[in-house]
Amino acid sequence: MRLRRQHNTIALILAAVVATLGAACAPAAPVPTATVAASPMPAATPTLQPPEGAYARILTSDGRTVYVRLEVADTAQERSVGLSKRSSLPADSGMVFLYQADHQGAFWMKDTWIPLSIAFIASDGRIVEIQDMEANTENVHIPKQSYRNALEVNRGFFENNGVKAGDRVELQLGGR
Repeated sequence: MRLRRQHNTIALILAAVVATLGAACAPAAPVPTATVAASPMPAATPTLQPPEGAYARILTSDGRTVYVRLEVADTAQERSVGLSKRSSLPADSGMVFLYQADHQGAFWMKDTWIPLSIAFIASDGRIVEIQDMEANTENVHIPKQSYRNALEVNRGFFENNGVKAGDRVELQLGGR
């Protein structure tokens, strides 16, 4: 008899615990629709504002926009120096190399201490090829087809931002 009372007591305690937990986990009472304000859906592809000065606007194949602050190398002297002898480059920045005509000139990293990625850009703004470059090496980097401009950024920037060959680059050079 005593065992049966203990069993009944335990069953009553368990039933009370289950009822309490069930009430705590039950869905909240419905909120009247008149008091619920519709919240706007977040943008599927948030776009940052363009930076001041010269910049590249990259339109990715998946609909995103990526901005890069630019230093411009449009003379033979500026192109030959490029980003050499620098110890850092801001994360959102790069250098664009501008040419007057399509060509297949080579790039290398001699005396360039920052590992970089380079996008070779056709005259219509399409990225024809992206290559990663090791710091302070003399390996030559030449795309398989001719290009009009080239954009160097910190190594991994393109990959981390979903930028690929075929994406479009619009250059805003701020009066240059």
